[in-house]
Amino acid sequence: MFTNPPYGERLGEADDLADWYPQLGDWLKKGFSGWDAWINFRRPLLPKLMGLKASRRIPLFNGMIETRFLHYKVIAGSMRPVKPAPPPG
Repeated sequence: MFTNPPYGERLGEADDLADWYPQLGDWLKKGFSGWDAWINFRRPLLPKLMGLKASRRIPLFNGMIETRFLHYKVIAGSMRPVKPAPPPG
């Protein structure tokens, strides 16, 4: 999947988009597990709000705007390592 979502240059302000990006991350995890997603971002804060970890970042220009093209391997659960259970007692 390739997408160039709003990042506050033409459509909406970055502050207004802060509520939308976590929803984008949830939508990807629920509906596109097993897919690869490439998403173009302008501001570094917005991708962090998605709750996904990019596996690759490529700088590029969208016209005159410097952006980052980020790659995500979308999974349904979490990529965080599972912490072992504490010993009994």
